[in-house]
Amino acid sequence: MRHLFMLLLLPNMLIAKEQKYLKSFIAYRQASYFATQVYQEHTVATFYKLKEINMTVNIDSLDIHLLNACLFFATNKLRLLHHKQALKIDFNLKNAAAIHSFQMSTYHFFTHNHPYNSKLKTSAQRLKLCGITTAEAIGENCHKTSIYADLTYLELAQQVIESFYQSPAHKQNLLNAQYRYLACATAIEFPNTDNTAIVVTQDFYD
Repeated sequence: MRHLFMLLLLPNMLIAKEQKYLKSFIAYRQASYFATQVYQEHTVATFYKLKEINMTVNIDSLDIHLLNACLFFATNKLRLLHHKQALKIDFNLKNAAAIHSFQMSTYHFFTHNHPYNSKLKTSAQRLKLCGITTAEAIGENCHKTSIYADLTYLELAQQVIESFYQSPAHKQNLLNAQYRYLACATAIEFPNTDNTAIVVTQDFYD
């Protein structure tokens, strides 16, 4: 019931503490089928049949909700291939991941621990801020990459997941049998260079 209630609120209405950090994240607050509804209506098998996942990424009009969904279902596809249970979405967790990605993209840092805001320093603090207080185990994967080639949303997501998979610590999070929930959130970073990067946060908990 809690998840259904959050479904009705997101992405345009957020609890006060989350609102403080997400109100400026306009791309995340935009209404989209891929923001919430897709997680309720699709399994890995049916998600991979959607035509939208094969659209070419355009950084100037990036649909972060579609990319987030591709990351989520690509992770679950990998877990199923390794005989692990698929993870469930938690929209509170998705807000926590979005906060961290947006903070990294805004303040131009790349680390699990926020160097500039003590209230958002650790993933545990960010989850607690978003209402997740009973988790016994949590995990976080972060990724940052520039987009050079023409990729589809699914191809970009799969590249990110493959990068995680090649790192032992990140792979452990991807395939951890203890976790039950997963959320992925992307933000665009515009550094003072010719390259535009995307920043991804994956958060997990049991």
